[in-house]
Amino acid sequence: MSLNRNIIPTLTPALSGLGGVWLGGSLTSKREQMSEVALTEKETSYLAILVFSHLDRFIDGCVAVVGDDGTRCGQPAGEGGIYQATVKTSDCDSPRLMSIGSRYHPI
Repeated sequence: MSLNRNIIPTLTPALSGLGGVWLGGSLTSKREQMSEVALTEKETSYLAILVFSHLDRFIDGCVAVVGDDGTRCGQPAGEGGIYQATVKTSDCDSPRLMSIGSRYHPI
């Protein structure tokens, strides 16, 4: 019985210390995880805004091409009465859009 009385006071601080280390590690891990989730949400929002703005510009260019009737000031734009495109075609090759890394894709 005297062995049990000596072990309990010795184990209490050790178990308390181990519990504190475990709790501190768990809280730190949770904080880091929440920080990573917040950063991912910010980056995903930025990506959505970037892609939307480029697509909007591309769609505006497409609308201009569709509305092009081949005339300039009511007359055919080409020489000899030939209708010719007067609007530059739109392209989606933007360096900013192409430089997006794979870290933005939440796959």
